[in-house]
Parts: sequence; structure tokens; C-alpha cells
Amino acid sequence: MNTYAYYAGCTLSSIFPHYDTANRLVAENVDCQLAPLEAWNCCGALSLPTANHLLSLALPLRNLALAEEKGLELLVACGTCLAALRRSYNAYLTRRTWQSAISEVLARAGRSYTGKAKVHHIVEMFTAPLAIARFRRQSRKTFFRGMRLAVYYGCQVRDGSLESLLFMAGATVLPFDQKNRCCGSHAGATGRNLQAAFDLFKEALARQASHLVAVCSLCYLTLTEAWNRFPGPNSLQVSYFSEILAEALGVMVS
Repeated sequence: MNTYAYYAGCTLSSIFPHYDTANRLVAENVDCQLAPLEAWNCCGALSLPTANHLLSLALPLRNLALAEEKGLELLVACGTCLAALRRSYNAYLTRRTWQSAISEVLARAGRSYTGKAKVHHIVEMFTAPLAIARFRRQSRKTFFRGMRLAVYYGCQVRDGSLESLLFMAGATVLPFDQKNRCCGSHAGATGRNLQAAFDLFKEALARQASHLVAVCSLCYLTLTEAWNRFPGPNSLQVSYFSEILAEALGVMVS
């Protein structure tokens, strides 16, 4: 069994804890152990880059330092957290001046980091070959009957393998041109935010999707809020990807 440090992030921890549970339940069933990351902190992605650049690099890297102390790679559930952590990781490895400055900030917090621990989105582990094989054996083939799924990764997750997993499990997976388009979350609660989400809904509805399946937890939050204000047909269900997987495995009921 592969073991990873698990960083749920603010969105799942505070707003959607049941989807945090779904991540853990799916992991248990595909032979992936999630070790909780104790004393984790917010990655600061939505505010710190414009307020304090050094802190915006050091704060996410503190979470990687915690994973490295356990000797583990880090899994995250949010695409925005993934982007913040990778930006910090790349700055640390490629810019000596930033490496020194970040290390000094971490040292003040009683932490150190050497660059060994890396970060991945949790969907990468759920769609690894062994995980796919276990999911195919254990999932309920009849669960997906009648479902037409449009998979939406958002602008930060570029994995692309969830469609294959769902298809092999018996789901009808639709082409979705906007699967890597921004959902508008970085624009805040504005018309720009809503229009980006509305465009996603319009394509999903045009393709007669029954579900729009979000891979990023922050995207899911943005889409669910926008869906309540969408003026079009209400025949689409916005779902978080691990909720679908957990229900297919029969380990969680929505």
C-alpha cells in the first residue's frame, strides 16, 4: 500500500468535510493510505501573492516541509493549492536567492525543507494503474447507468485520466471542450466569475450531461454557488469527483 501525506486544504476542511471523507474512503479502497498532515496551514493562494511575495512562497512550502518530515510525498485536493505549492517548490529549487530567503522564514517557524517531498493532486493517485484495477473490480457497474458525465479539471489540474477511469467503470463520459478553462474563482463573486461558470454549464447542458464532475475543490465551491444563480435549465448536477467514486464503490451515500 502506498502512503502519502494528505492536505485537504481550507475548502474541504471547513465547507465540504463530507467530500474530505469521500477522498479518504476512496483511498482506502484503492490501496492508498492517506496520512493526515498535522498542523497544516492555509496555502494563502488567493491573497498572499499580492500582499507579501516571500511569505506567499514560504507558507505553502511549510506544508511540504511537514510532509518531508514524515518522509512522504504530499497529496492535495484543491487545484489552487496545487498551483501554490508547485510555484513555491519551483522557486525553491531554481532560484538560489529565494531558496535562502524561504529557508530563513521556515527556520523561524522551526521547520526545514530540502526539496525531497513533492506535491501531487489526489486524482493522480486515484487514477494510477493499480488504483484503476482495484476500482474496476470493486465498483458497482450499475451505478453509472443513465449518467452522462462531463469531467471538469479546472485551470490548474492537467491530469486528464479521470475520464478513462470513469469510462472503464461503465460511465458515459462526454467530450468537454472547457475542461481546463478557469471557473472564475479568482475573480471573486463578480459578473466575470458567474459568466465563466455559466459558460461551463451551457456546454455541459448542450451535451446533455447529467453531471458536471469537478476535480478541484475550489472549483466545486465556485460552481455550486454559481449554479444557484444560473438562469437556465436546472437539469444538471454539479458533483465533486470523489463523491462519485465513493458512491460507485458503495462506501458512501450522497
